Amino acid sequence: RIGTRLWALLAARTPRGVFFKLNAGRVGLASTPSAVARFGDAQVGDAVLCCVSGVSLSGAYLYLDRYDPDWDYFDHQLRPAGAREVGAFGREHRHRPALGEACDPLLLRGLPAADGLAGENLDAWEAGPE
Repeated sequence: RIGTRLWALLAARTPRGVFFKLNAGRVGLASTPSAVARFGDAQVGDAVLCCVSGVSLSGAYLYLDRYDPDWDYFDHQLRPAGAREVGAFGREHRHRPALGEACDPLLLRGLPAADGLAGENLDAWEAGPE
């Protein structure tokens, strides 16, 4: 079933794709350039957590993509887009790892001031009781 997570053993890497051994009577493969690129750091013999992105017409092959906890790459409508797109689901948002550009002031509290830890460079919180 598309979207199923499974562990696959990387068995071979060729210019046409990446092939996997599964604990089933099927062969796993990644053949699209983007899916192959996501397996770039995996070596032959590595067990990789994958998700099923498609099934061949005969059912003998499972098309795999690397599992990502944030994105379902097998679902084209939900992939992160670099630019706004108009489509069935819109994909109007761009992925950004942070909610804003500025850093939260509470995260900065307690960090040394830029000019060092001397006198007026400490705020009241860092200076301690007077």
